[in-house]
Amino acid sequence: MLTRAAIVLACALVAALAFAPALQAGFHPEDFAYVALMRHLDAPWPLLVDNVFFVYYYRATGLLVWWLSVQAFGTNAFAHNALDLAIHAANAALLAAFVLRATGHRAAALFGGLAFACLPAAATTAMWMSDRYDPLALLFGLVALLAFERAIDGARRATMVVAVGLLLAIAAKEVAYTIAGVMLVRLAWRVWERRGLDRTLAIAVVAPVFAALALRMLTVQSLESSLSQTDLAANLVRGMLAWWQRLPAALAGFQAMPAWVAAILVVFGVAALATIAGGLLARRGDVARLALVGSALLVAPSLLQWPVTSLVLVHDAALAVPENLRFYHLAMAGLALLVAAAAVALREVPRAVASFGVVVAVLCGAGFAATHGNATRWTGSRQVASASHLALGARLAERSYPPGCRIELDAPQLAADIRPHIDVAMKAAAPRGSSILGCRITAGTRSYVSVLDGSLCDASAWPALTPLPSLGTHALQRIGNLCMVAFDDADGGSGDTGRVVLDIDARGNVTDRAVSP
Repeated sequence: MLTRAAIVLACALVAALAFAPALQAGFHPEDFAYVALMRHLDAPWPLLVDNVFFVYYYRATGLLVWWLSVQAFGTNAFAHNALDLAIHAANAALLAAFVLRATGHRAAALFGGLAFACLPAAATTAMWMSDRYDPLALLFGLVALLAFERAIDGARRATMVVAVGLLLAIAAKEVAYTIAGVMLVRLAWRVWERRGLDRTLAIAVVAPVFAALALRMLTVQSLESSLSQTDLAANLVRGMLAWWQRLPAALAGFQAMPAWVAAILVVFGVAALATIAGGLLARRGDVARLALVGSALLVAPSLLQWPVTSLVLVHDAALAVPENLRFYHLAMAGLALLVAAAAVALREVPRAVASFGVVVAVLCGAGFAATHGNATRWTGSRQVASASHLALGARLAERSYPPGCRIELDAPQLAADIRPHIDVAMKAAAPRGSSILGCRITAGTRSYVSVLDGSLCDASAWPALTPLPSLGTHALQRIGNLCMVAFDDADGGSGDTGRVVLDIDARGNVTDRAVSP
């Protein structure tokens, strides 16, 4: 039998190997906004108190990790991808460690950790740097859960780890409120069993929840300011139903699942649920602990993410976008814990555990192949384009521009997906202090967001700002020494102080076409 350390390391290794082809992927178009902001921001503290991208959520943990990684790696995409690989591998290891702590069952820990490592939705989400939020929420959530198990067994020092881990998890993404809910249910159950309430531990769970809610209310905008929602009840139901409708496709990483794998998966799922039910009826506490956490992580994401899923997952085209697998990241951890719970329920029957392990190995093999394939495709679609965008940005930054200018790039070779991100893509490659930070950049379409020098953060100087009716203002926000701006159109109107048109040929060479005062 493998040692506990060997089980944890094996799960991390498999997760890393499945992710490995994505190390060469470069940056996704949306990643450039984070790279540009963090590269030119003087200090990370504004990320804790300012609404960076005009959104309705508060996710300071991910922003701080972005700031640290950009300070350390700059525009080295390989290093950034290696960090994401490490986070994904750590999550697989922590999940196995949690099963070991909660049940002491080594086979169950191995099955659960490997299941998470090989599920395509888990690894593919981790490949997308812009959605570090989900992997980080799970990372700190698992740290908090491990500490909670120690604290509930009497380890007083673990209480502080619970509080800090839970706050970092919730501040990474709001789906982590699920983990706080699980802890509160555990504490309530102990009271129901008349074992008393650990007030210190209860405070360690409740305080981060209220702290995160307060920070969100103080720093970010309303839901209506970033998402169009007219009928909240109908959209809530629609978003949840769409999430569950797409779940089978997410299990295959939005790729075609072989019929034989689907058949095994259905039979295995039914058998696993029946086994868990048997363990619960037998009042098995170890099964109940895993089943509670696993089922909560599986079910809650459909409820907590409805503002976006009601807009995105309702369309069949969502299955062609691997980035949408992010909605299922936490749920994949839930499924992996349910696999472990079924194995724990069989622990008294060694032969049944062995047979269970064979089926898990087969399904993990199919999942590993799908994950590896997703990673290879991800790299193929990003690697060359990412490098060329950074090279073009470096060339543009070598030039001098007047403050408040508008740079228009005529570059037919630019793909449609990078054009809305062209401003931040070019500035991501620019050195600090470059005059290009004083201009907005377009390439035939409006940019989702522009990063400007903070001295230019004046709404009157920038026509065509995106309105935010719910706040009675426009999409212009001072972030430390920088300014985040969103425009409603591609050309900005006639009020810009200067217009610079640059022709970009297929090799990335830059030539002036016109300059107007």
